[in-house]
Amino acid sequence: MKRFRFRLEPLLRLRAHKEEEWRLKLGQAQAECSRIENQIQMLHRERSAVFASDAGNDMDYHLSRALYLGRIEDKTRELQQDLTQAYARKEEVLKTYTEARREYEAINKIKEKRVAEYRKEWFREEAKEIDDIANSRIAGGYRGTL
Repeated sequence: MKRFRFRLEPLLRLRAHKEEEWRLKLGQAQAECSRIENQIQMLHRERSAVFASDAGNDMDYHLSRALYLGRIEDKTRELQQDLTQAYARKEEVLKTYTEARREYEAINKIKEKRVAEYRKEWFREEAKEIDDIANSRIAGGYRGTL
């Protein structure tokens, strides 16, 4: 029996490559979201540390602290907007990845079916050959031991 050959193998490899490419892009998008979230958390910790510190009645310190807290708030709002945009990009990449994965899986399932059919046919042919050998020994008067 001929060796199994899947005609759509080049297409399967192409779709696997495309799926892998989008999986990596999804990982990068998730990493960007995590990076921004970490920066926001760092600013929240910094804000808490500034509130916890106290230099008494020094007006220059209070003015500097108020300006610094304002700067932290501005940066936090800016990062929140960046995070919203990053999540939107991540969702777009996720949709494309899901579609690429679905395309890959469709061809892969076809291959799995064809492999199963091939194996079934191969076993059927193998059993037929074994039966033919056994029948030829019986018909030929083979008297040896098995």
